[in-house]
Amino acid sequence: MLLYSTLLIFKNRETIDNNMIDVTNFYIKKIAKNLPIPF
Repeated sequence: MLLYSTLLIFKNRETIDNNMIDVTNFYIKKIAKNLPIPF
């Protein structure tokens, strides 16, 4: 199962990277909004 997941990850590497970037940006914005420091 783990091996299969790893193969899927390598197969869809670009898609996963893009999704990770989207998720990271989303959380950065979410956290930034809650910080008193203006961004």
